[in-house]
Amino acid sequence: MFDFHLDPFGFQRVIQKTSASLRYEKYNPLRLKYNEEVGNTGTEHVKKSYGAESRIDHLWVDFPRIRASCDSAQYYTMYIIVLDLLLYSEPLEKTRTERLEKIMLASDFSDLRGAPEMAEKLQDRIRQLEELKLHFQINAKYLDKSGWQDRINLEQDLANCEDEL
Repeated sequence: MFDFHLDPFGFQRVIQKTSASLRYEKYNPLRLKYNEEVGNTGTEHVKKSYGAESRIDHLWVDFPRIRASCDSAQYYTMYIIVLDLLLYSEPLEKTRTERLEKIMLASDFSDLRGAPEMAEKLQDRIRQLEELKLHFQINAKYLDKSGWQDRINLEQDLANCEDEL
C-alpha cells in the first residue's frame, strides 16, 4: 500500500516508517451525575474528586519511536500541519456550541430534579421520530405532496428534539 523507499517528485520524506497511536476522550458537559447535581438540595456540599474524573478533554498521542530529519522550512510545515489537525474546529459545531451556550445562559440550574426525567422523555421521543423517519424512507416512493411535507416536518421535529436534548 505504501512505498517507504521511493520519494515522490516534489516531496521529501522527513520521517521514516513509524507507528503512532492517537486517543481522544471528550468530556460530555450534558451528562448529569445524579448524586452531585440532581440530588443536591443546596445545603449539602459534595466534595468533587478531580482524580477520578476531570471535566476536560484529553488527547494522547504516542509515538513509540520517531526520528525526523528536516530543515527549518520542513519543520515549520510539520508544525503548521500538526497545529491545524489538533486545533481544527468544525464550522457547524461552532454554531451549535454558540446556541448551546445561549441556552445554558438562559437556563436556571438551581433546581435540576426534573432534568433526568425530561432527558429520558426526549430520548424516547427521538427514538419514536427515528422509527417514523425509517418508515418514511422505506415508503418514500409512495409519498404524495402532503406525505413529503410530513416527512420534512418530522425531520425538523427530530432536529429540534436533538438540539433540546
